[in-house]
Amino acid sequence: MVTPIPLFVPNLLCYLRIILGFAGLHVSYSRPVLAVFFWVVSAILDLFDGYFARKLDQCSSFGIVLDIAADNILRTVVWLAAAIQEPASYSLAAAVLISLEWTTMVCTQLHAVLSESHWKQSRGNDPWFVKKVFSNNFKTLYGGFCIYGLFAASIFAYATHYPMFADLIPFFHYWKYAAYCGRFCTAVAELWLCKSYLSLLVEKDLNAKPY
Repeated sequence: MVTPIPLFVPNLLCYLRIILGFAGLHVSYSRPVLAVFFWVVSAILDLFDGYFARKLDQCSSFGIVLDIAADNILRTVVWLAAAIQEPASYSLAAAVLISLEWTTMVCTQLHAVLSESHWKQSRGNDPWFVKKVFSNNFKTLYGGFCIYGLFAASIFAYATHYPMFADLIPFFHYWKYAAYCGRFCTAVAELWLCKSYLSLLVEKDLNAKPY
């Protein structure tokens, strides 16, 4: 019996990650430790969906998009929770970063369609600071730092509202500001990815129309 693509193991993990993200948001006001636990588990599971996709020969275009969507949904709900708890501090940052992440998703996926290759592999013309992020599929010190910031910044922004986390996590503020720095570095790369695709569209329009 052939397993339908939406029921591939890595895709099931993505569904679980999405559920955990929303479950964390649901309890974020009343049970902050449980909320953070759900979000951290969801983030950790992101390490395994690609592994199982390759191990079980279950790679698919559907899974690529679902994986990115699961990442974005998780970070969106955590930034939303942080903004709800600390609207004066995080509302603008949450709105900007959520918008940037979803815009980056659209640009990278459409760019991949145009180049007919995986969006992570279409990086030949990127500047060094973008190539450093994607080098060895994020498996470098700088790439890991950026991924840490990408997932942890929103969680620390939320956790800042609750003093208990500073007691539970050693060197809480050092980890928090490291996450913020990593998120800034990732935002720079995201802005370049958006700019790269939009420049390609402008060039395509110019070549298509005689002026």
